[in-house]
Amino acid sequence: MEGTTGKDMKIIIKKYRAFFVAIMIFSSLITGAQDIYTYRSRIYDSYARGEMSGWRVTIEEMEKVYDRSGSMELLHELLLSQYGFIGYCLKEDMKKEASYHLARARANLETLKANKPGSAELIALEGAFFGYEMGIHKLKAMVLGPKAKEKIDGAVEKDPNSVRTLLEKANQLNFSPKIVGGDTEEAIEYYKKAIRLIEADAENLRKNWIYVNTVVVLAKAYEKLGNNSHACALYEKLIDYDINIKWVKDDLYKGCKNKSQSLQ
Repeated sequence: MEGTTGKDMKIIIKKYRAFFVAIMIFSSLITGAQDIYTYRSRIYDSYARGEMSGWRVTIEEMEKVYDRSGSMELLHELLLSQYGFIGYCLKEDMKKEASYHLARARANLETLKANKPGSAELIALEGAFFGYEMGIHKLKAMVLGPKAKEKIDGAVEKDPNSVRTLLEKANQLNFSPKIVGGDTEEAIEYYKKAIRLIEADAENLRKNWIYVNTVVVLAKAYEKLGNNSHACALYEKLIDYDINIKWVKDDLYKGCKNKSQSLQ
């Protein structure tokens, strides 16, 4: 360039280099976010269709990608996916597979805790994993139950406005026997608050299996208390959210309506 000194040229080159580095970093962040949404979408589709083998395959793929990338954002998404799949395994009495994924999820949780110490969300998940361990080893309930409660209560105290802390407190109240503090009515209030927080975050509401699962669990809690009108309304809400979740429309909603009609 005319009139440009060697010193000026070095400054220009430095600026261009910094610009291109910034572009590359930004592009990698965008790509990473897209990858995470792709995995989240695949997990959701498997859940919505009731094809849980697809969930398992996606988890395995995420594990391989994380091993190469070391992305904490991806590891966090993987942990939530493992959390959901373990719950499914326990529901279907697949204890061996639940135990396998729980061990891997706990290792991932420790990595995330080291990266983000004191996270209320991670403390709540630690409590949830004690609950899962109780589901696998029922004879350990007397030891693991108080540990789960301590972690979850501590997480809620640390952050009472986190979706995860609210959900785990709700689950603890909803699925614990009354003799050890179970309270479905109180659990309902926690579920409702968590749902409001999820719905307020429009960006993350689309294809959110945690949202659908929470609404389903809340509806079932209402059914347990005999409040079928509230339960049916929640199933209708999910049908509006995604009409393609056939097991909500054809099984849960239809069963709720039939139950309501039989009580009239």
